[in-house]
Amino acid sequence: MIRIQLPFQLKILLLFFLVFALLLYLTTSRVNHLVSGRILESKERQFEGLKTIFYNLLGFRLDTMKNETRLLADQAHLRQALQLAQEGKVVKSFLVQSFPGARQRDLIVVTDQEGLVIDGSIRLRHRETTQLIEDPKEIQTWLQSWTALEEALRGFTSVFYIPVGSQAPAGLFAVVSVPVYQEGEQMPVLGTVSMGFPVDSTLANDLRRGSPFHIGFILGDEVAASTFGSRRQALFKEAWDCLAPEARLSLLDRARLIEIGDEEYLAVASYLPTLGESHGFYVILSPLDETMRFLNQLNQSIFLVGLFIIAGTLLAGYLMVRRVAAPVSTLAEAISRIAEGDFEADATVRTGDELEILGREINRMAQTIQRREREIQNYVKEIERWNQDLERKVTERTQDLEEKNQRLRMISEELGQAYAQIDDELKLVGELQKQILPNKSFDLNGLKIRSIYLPNGRAGGDYYDYIPRDSDILFVLIADVAGHGTPAAFIMGITRAMAHTLITRNSTPHDVLASLSRVLAKTLRPGEFVTMFLGRLDLKTFEFCYASAGHLPPLLFCRETETLEELPMGKGLPLGIQGEFVYDELRAVLHPGDRLFLYTDGVVEAANGRQELYGFQRLNHLIQKHREASADELLDVIMEDLERFVQRPLELEPMEDDVTLMVLDFHPVSIPVPEAPAS
Repeated sequence: MIRIQLPFQLKILLLFFLVFALLLYLTTSRVNHLVSGRILESKERQFEGLKTIFYNLLGFRLDTMKNETRLLADQAHLRQALQLAQEGKVVKSFLVQSFPGARQRDLIVVTDQEGLVIDGSIRLRHRETTQLIEDPKEIQTWLQSWTALEEALRGFTSVFYIPVGSQAPAGLFAVVSVPVYQEGEQMPVLGTVSMGFPVDSTLANDLRRGSPFHIGFILGDEVAASTFGSRRQALFKEAWDCLAPEARLSLLDRARLIEIGDEEYLAVASYLPTLGESHGFYVILSPLDETMRFLNQLNQSIFLVGLFIIAGTLLAGYLMVRRVAAPVSTLAEAISRIAEGDFEADATVRTGDELEILGREINRMAQTIQRREREIQNYVKEIERWNQDLERKVTERTQDLEEKNQRLRMISEELGQAYAQIDDELKLVGELQKQILPNKSFDLNGLKIRSIYLPNGRAGGDYYDYIPRDSDILFVLIADVAGHGTPAAFIMGITRAMAHTLITRNSTPHDVLASLSRVLAKTLRPGEFVTMFLGRLDLKTFEFCYASAGHLPPLLFCRETETLEELPMGKGLPLGIQGEFVYDELRAVLHPGDRLFLYTDGVVEAANGRQELYGFQRLNHLIQKHREASADELLDVIMEDLERFVQRPLELEPMEDDVTLMVLDFHPVSIPVPEAPAS
């Protein structure tokens, strides 16, 4: 990166120039803003007066026109002529000429009760010529756009505005229409009399004669007429079309700037006076050419004055810089020598201001640095002596640490051997536990049992079994020991041994659970217990008797109703909590195609990384969705979904709790009952 070095004097001069240039810009902008604001305020006040004057003039002309038109509509010969026209008789064209008053009117039209023109005349004034239209058919062509005439035919006096003329720009007429009634009656209407005058070519031009402003007339959202010429009116219409609706309406409140072609105008608007709702307004526009020229001249004058001020300021700044630059150079040279190690450099200057104080402080700084440097050299020598002592102590400490590390390595090897021995023993416990559990698959007389068991370590506390009593009776159980690991596996082994013994002696599930609870209450320590579900299945009748010791209720899928429900559970404490307890025994009848699903809480309480539980609803939905799958396929689907939920392979990374699943499918057939599996 290139860095430009500038002399100190030039930097000061540039700073002066930038500061005064900024002040000149701010001053010019402020003066421009104040002057233009005052001019616009003056224009706005002038416009408010013009707006009121034009509104009063136009209202006065309309009131006069309404009185004159009502007088004409009350003429007896006019009623007679309209009655003759209503009877289909030819009426001689004398109606308009026979009206009182000899002065020429710009627009006077008589229509029958259907709105057809009978007589009248329209005078269109152009810059050099005047066009007189007296043919009723041609007048009728102009009347087709007078929608407000319908109000007069219904008996109402109306005032409206209409552009008249085929040449651009068209003339805007203010028209008053009055109904003509039968003599002595208000209804029916025989016809209408309409009178009007051009607003733009007479009233508006008379008002602005000798003044620079213009007046535009808006009907609906379109420019109808104006006091501009044809070219400037086209530009005005284009500028008006570009204005947003809210910008147009804002002109009714206060004056605003509008750009027409390449010129700026100040514009203010007001509604046109009517008898009813107004559908148009007029806009008074004043060009700002002279104002802009005045502001430009003012800016140029301020700029020239500012240039003279800047030039004088730069000259004064140059003289001041020369007075400051010499002492600064002396100070800079002294600081440079001090930085190179020459602490005898003298920074004394005689200016009588802050620079002289700065020089004295630099000299003091040099003396302080020289003193601190000597102190640092003494510190360095002291530190070198300390380092020699430290190296000696580090050597002695290192030898001591090596001896201790050697002892730690020996202890670590002994611990490793102990841990390896413990791990071998845990593996042996896990293998023994797997050997005492029944096969994962069991088929008997159409009954299919499939199971999955995943301990959370080498060994676990979950337990499942199916134990035949004889050829027709099969006991099915699933249990969960509180806790994990080897202690739970040991309790599971005790529970299995006692369960096999008690099942051969008792015939009902609730008796077996009561006996197990009494034995385990004497065997287990406080806080240890076992939950168990035990069922007795009659392979002939497929009557299923069952009891629960605090275990999760199995899920029964009924093929006939295609529903999945929990088996009803009676009261039952976990085994080992209370010695004497009476367990409820319930019954259910299973049918061909039914499916019984048993599980431990390690399934529904499995948690993912967001601490969300797998839950009963997800398990129920999965069993219902895959009700047509085989038992093996259903177990595979559940394990795959469980692994996706916890986001890890459970064979390699077990969960925090043991997982056990059992599926019993009931499809009875008449086949010999095989021998019971080895226990």
